[in-house]
Amino acid sequence: MNYLNINIFRIMACFFIAVIIYVLCFQVFWVQLNIGLSLPEATKIFLGMSLFAIHLIISTVALYYSISRDGMSLRIIYWFYSFVFMGVAPLIQGAIGVWRHGFDPSLLLTLSLILLIAHVSFMAGYTLSSHRWRRLTLNRLQTQEQIGYLHQNFFLDGNKVFLFSIAAVSFSIVTSLIYGFHISSSMIREMFGFTYSPLESMTEYFVRPLIFFTFSYVLYAVVNGERRFISKLSLLCLFCSVFLIIGPLSGARSIIFFLYFGLFIILARHKMSAHPKLFGGILFAGIFGSEVQNLVRSFFFSGSDFALAGVNYFFQGHFDGFEMLGHTISHVNSQGVEFGSQLLSAVLFWLPRSLWPDKSIGSGDFIAFEHLVKTEFVDFANFSMPLVGEAYLNFGMLGVCLLIFVVGWLCGKQDGRFHTTRKFETSMAIKNLLNRFGCGVMVLC
Repeated sequence: MNYLNINIFRIMACFFIAVIIYVLCFQVFWVQLNIGLSLPEATKIFLGMSLFAIHLIISTVALYYSISRDGMSLRIIYWFYSFVFMGVAPLIQGAIGVWRHGFDPSLLLTLSLILLIAHVSFMAGYTLSSHRWRRLTLNRLQTQEQIGYLHQNFFLDGNKVFLFSIAAVSFSIVTSLIYGFHISSSMIREMFGFTYSPLESMTEYFVRPLIFFTFSYVLYAVVNGERRFISKLSLLCLFCSVFLIIGPLSGARSIIFFLYFGLFIILARHKMSAHPKLFGGILFAGIFGSEVQNLVRSFFFSGSDFALAGVNYFFQGHFDGFEMLGHTISHVNSQGVEFGSQLLSAVLFWLPRSLWPDKSIGSGDFIAFEHLVKTEFVDFANFSMPLVGEAYLNFGMLGVCLLIFVVGWLCGKQDGRFHTTRKFETSMAIKNLLNRFGCGVMVLC
């Protein structure tokens, strides 16, 4: 009887959430956008508004369900991004009536339909994959437990890691002595003089994450039972290198958040296991992480006034995913899809333009300088592009189905293996570590 009452309560809660969301969407999109439109245009917006409300309802319920059931998982990240950046943020922008570069209300129906198809594709891929990999991992672990192989110590090649840590801390100290210690900017950028050349960018996105990931790996080993002195000394050296090269204020906000978010999960793993909703709480607190980073930079280092961005914070580049998806749809309607050229350029980012002169720029900037400039003034290059927009730009609706299904499959595989191994209290070190940083990668994407 109690179980039945709980289910009835959940159904009623979901119903009231759905009603509230629908009313909000009606107020924002129907009242704000249908002014002066003909009946067919108004009907199209009404259908788009209804589909958007369904998208936001699904995101809300799925996010709550994932947090309550998983505690920590990659699918929480997917639904978190869908809820906050593709749901709440455009509601705020639409309610105020201000968009970064305008929004065509006639695209709302297509945009909402694409989001719903993406959700179905993600859930299909995730469900099929997680069930499969939970079963396979469980069978393998049960077999290992029977033969006494399961509870092996965390493996760490202490000599190789120590040599790397010595090289990393030496590099960090030497560069700090030559170029000075810069807590609010990247040491790699300082070395190249902020030219943003391909070589500088490749070095920036390879050296710093490599040092940080190695530090996190050694830290993970030590907190999971690695007791050798050489490992602790390596951890100390890597900590010094991270402090000098990868401070929390020293790089692009999205990348810094991705790195430190994974590190925080490693340090707070026991708390998150005991309190499943803590992970979701950290995610929501992280929404304003960039604002805090800006405030600390301006107050302590640039001498600027300590001022909050307020509602203008939601018109920065972090929150333009919904709007950029709309611009992508408009571009595809007029110019057609790119047939994978944008994805290929991202995969082959390391290939110099001297060998591939026609290599494309990032998809966000591509839409800005190939489409937005025709109607808007664009004077900077800081545009986001959600995964669903990337898929639609390259292969249209088919790309949304296939790419998001693959993303769901990969997330389901990693989550299924992670939650199954966690029940056996086995380290599975590199896989569990990758799961934690995978959460940061999903936020970054």
